[in-house]
Amino acid sequence: MAEKQHKVFYRNHILIVPTRNLELQHRHFMLDILSILPHSKKTNKIKYEQLSQVIPSLCENHKCNTFIVFHTISDQLILVFGSYPSGPTVQFSVLNITTIRDLQLAGNFSKKGRVLLQFDQRFNTIIKYKLLKEIITLLFNVPQPRFTDNFIDRIFTFTTEGEAQNRIWFRSFEIYQSKDLREIGPRFALELISIDEGISSGNILYQGSQLQNTQTKFKQKIRKSEKKFEKILNEINLKEEEIDIEENE
Repeated sequence: MAEKQHKVFYRNHILIVPTRNLELQHRHFMLDILSILPHSKKTNKIKYEQLSQVIPSLCENHKCNTFIVFHTISDQLILVFGSYPSGPTVQFSVLNITTIRDLQLAGNFSKKGRVLLQFDQRFNTIIKYKLLKEIITLLFNVPQPRFTDNFIDRIFTFTTEGEAQNRIWFRSFEIYQSKDLREIGPRFALELISIDEGISSGNILYQGSQLQNTQTKFKQKIRKSEKKFEKILNEINLKEEEIDIEENE
């Protein structure tokens, strides 16, 4: 008899992966994302340099088919959206972050409710936005597993209005009394950096100018810190020389 092939079943869950250099506001923002996505799971902190090696094992252990990595470069929050196991991987720079705590709105939502996604017309006409729409739908569309009820009480809107065509604006609303909408937060904007074919590797499908600017800022910050370190060392050496001169006298 032929041996049975055991297939690995990946549930429609999101793996939330923080890195070790997140700031306080970024951690609060990550907790907001966890609260509005009941099908998400959080892991321990990792090093961003080990992302491509660690993500496959983490997704297999937690049976997740998508992941969101929270990473900071030069005080700028970077989100990495990805689909496991074949990709693609999308990098965004997060701008204009306003957490649920900062908004202090009257809206509320049930953690057992589902979400309705709303996109503007560009997601149906421009090729790169068509791909982003599929990834966003895979991530933010709350499925109906055993721990959710069969009703929709929220709306997530994704718009690309404004001068910057690479920005996607996110807002979350509560469906109040089946007619009105009340914002519940959080608010943020996603600026597209790059799209990779695989998991943080493979062919680059899209690369924006924001990636080069972010890397340049990071290099400038390293140079400034190196100069400060050299200045401190020079001051210490001068003090030691003065001490030696006084002792010799």
